[in-house]
Amino acid sequence: MRKLIGVVVGTVALTLGVVGLLSESSGAAGTLTVEDRVEIRNLYNKYNHYIDNVKDNGYAFASIFTEDAVFETNIQVGTRTGTEELAALAREVGNATKVSPNHLVWNVTIDPSPEGAIGTAYYGVTVRPHEAGTGSTATAWGIYTDRLVKTDDGWKFKYRRYTPAGWDQPEEWAAH
Repeated sequence: MRKLIGVVVGTVALTLGVVGLLSESSGAAGTLTVEDRVEIRNLYNKYNHYIDNVKDNGYAFASIFTEDAVFETNIQVGTRTGTEELAALAREVGNATKVSPNHLVWNVTIDPSPEGAIGTAYYGVTVRPHEAGTGSTATAWGIYTDRLVKTDDGWKFKYRRYTPAGWDQPEEWAAH
């Protein structure tokens, strides 16, 4: 009987410890639950699919940002603010006349912040030309730095900064 009680107590202690680690409460900076982290990761995935496929004419992409969100970069697309400009960005990228993009993110980090969460992720995109018989691809890569907030509609990007680190492409695709 003593062994059974020891096993039960040990199992409960281990379970509480694991739950505590997964919750990652950080006091003043806020708390992110496992559910928050899963939803934020899904947000990163939606970003890639929605911009590549121009879902809902770009408005699905814009819907993962707050209405006053800012997307900022120092490459040609520049800074975009608000729903209409973000939807237009998705249309420009996803409907590009020369290439088909496939965005990827990996090594996502999510940390609690007073506003909600700070996220970072490595970024990559592979683009393929639309022209038949052309087998070449180009790639770009960099880092996303994000401020995320939890809204009544779930987690959203409030601010996204794309910092490019490299762009390996034929010169005629440079405008993409």
